[in-house]
Amino acid sequence: MKKLFRVFFVSVLFFSSSYLLAQGSACCGLDYMAGFLLESGVYGGYGLQQFSAKGFNDYIKVYNDNRPALTKKMDDFGFSHGWRAGANVLQFQDDDMLYGLNIFYQQTQEKHEATATLTNDVLAKREYALTLTSYGFGISFAYVMSNSFDLKIADIKMNWNNAKLVNKYSEGTNPTTEQMLKSPEASIGGQISTGIVYYPFPPYISLEANVGYSYFTIDQMQFDSGEYLVQNENSGEKMENFIDGGGFFAFAQLNIAIPIFQ
Repeated sequence: MKKLFRVFFVSVLFFSSSYLLAQGSACCGLDYMAGFLLESGVYGGYGLQQFSAKGFNDYIKVYNDNRPALTKKMDDFGFSHGWRAGANVLQFQDDDMLYGLNIFYQQTQEKHEATATLTNDVLAKREYALTLTSYGFGISFAYVMSNSFDLKIADIKMNWNNAKLVNKYSEGTNPTTEQMLKSPEASIGGQISTGIVYYPFPPYISLEANVGYSYFTIDQMQFDSGEYLVQNENSGEKMENFIDGGGFFAFAQLNIAIPIFQ
């Protein structure tokens, strides 16, 4: 986390100073800052995240093949949904362009289950719940189309990613057992998106829809005991490609701006 904040702080200084120098202004105080819209704010929304989980899905394939009596097989993973929240730390407008610095936290989840009917019609069920978390910072560039619409040209983010897998098993009226695995460390990734922003109450409240591509990997998953997830039930080798790539995403969010200067 200390490294994250250091990188973010340096990025803020570089981004802000580069912009001011590009203006060629002799003044760099509040009088100059008042020449354009300067604001911060918060946002939150809901969306979908695609990803590639080759290692985990290969594990599931062997799991299904080893249990021909399953009445419902475990489905593959690769499409999660959830929420995103964050803050527009600094956003300023110069003519028809908007420039911003932002931070975010995102959590999405995907669940699947397998079922089997045992003797005496007892139902057995296994559920895998995979939760993906991502946090980081980014810079954005947007074009002001009108008082009601902005075109988000690009929002480029650097992020840190983690995963948690909960394995639940229930059999008839017996107590449900639960096992948890986590990624041993956060992996670094990135994402880029574009979108449209609509202002029902300009300039402070806006609705945004964005689509983009996210890159991230989760190589290994670890049990609470310290042991690592293996490639499949028939193997003793450690899995190294639990999630081997990200994918496309789409989010809709509400933005609330707080003006600083105007």
